[in-house]
Amino acid sequence: MPIETDEIIMAYRLFLDRDASSAEIRTMSLNIKDVAHLRRVFFESPEFQAQLGLNRSNPGVRPEAVIHVHVPKTAGTSLNEILLRNHAPDAVLQIAIHEMGKLLALSPDDRRKVKVLMGHLQYGVARHLPQASVYVAVLRDPAPRIFSFYRFILRTDTHPLHQKFVSAGLSFGGFLRCALDDAGIRLEIDNGQTRRLAGQMLIPAVDYRTMFATAMRNIAMPEMIIGTTERFEALLYTLWTRGLIADAENCFENVSGESDRYAAAVQSLDAEEHGLMESYCYWDRLLHQAANLLVDGTQCDIPEAVAVA
Repeated sequence: MPIETDEIIMAYRLFLDRDASSAEIRTMSLNIKDVAHLRRVFFESPEFQAQLGLNRSNPGVRPEAVIHVHVPKTAGTSLNEILLRNHAPDAVLQIAIHEMGKLLALSPDDRRKVKVLMGHLQYGVARHLPQASVYVAVLRDPAPRIFSFYRFILRTDTHPLHQKFVSAGLSFGGFLRCALDDAGIRLEIDNGQTRRLAGQMLIPAVDYRTMFATAMRNIAMPEMIIGTTERFEALLYTLWTRGLIADAENCFENVSGESDRYAAAVQSLDAEEHGLMESYCYWDRLLHQAANLLVDGTQCDIPEAVAVA
């Protein structure tokens, strides 16, 4: 399908934070085959990569605390275990977004003692710590992540939705439809990675383009170390070289090989459910592609993303 002019204009604003000139629009219209080609051209463009590089070229002062923004079903549990191995228990605080009161109740002196803050948080919590901090987050190909979240609910009898889903025999497609009416699920799977990294995890109605642009800026900031599930060991190498962990031995937690089950589940979706899946993944897929450009270190042989539950 030929590329539309408004898609070109939007891409310039999203990726380069500027308007396209008439000549640029004309050149793109003549040379870009489709939206996938358009994304690739912008991700690989020197201007886009230079913007990210300029942000990340100055790591700033050495951080006194690590904030793990744990994105569910991205190997974040494995990263938690590694951080726990490398820090004294009394220096670690585990909370979620709805538990921020636990952090805010601490005195400034007690907050300063926190060396690792971890949990299902969002970008922006560093402002509540008096010490210099660095964020760490792991992103994952969004479609397998959503399926892993669905499977997690089915096999975790302590999850609030477990009994409801099991009793109803809810299929993966039914789960995607259910998210339309369940705000808790919707916030997590409807471009939830972008929401979390934009600091807008608790806002149901968002401007997706603005949210994506915010998340892009945040993952490129000097105080962010971004990783991907597919290159998890490269992230550990970065943490080790930065002196943030002394033991970089990998240990995948909550691992299950479900690639065949995932493929079958996707194949069983009807047209409407496929449409929901695409809308839930659209901005997260773009953010994940950008994160792969920002992963430091070298490519390592690790399990496929779909094997991390």
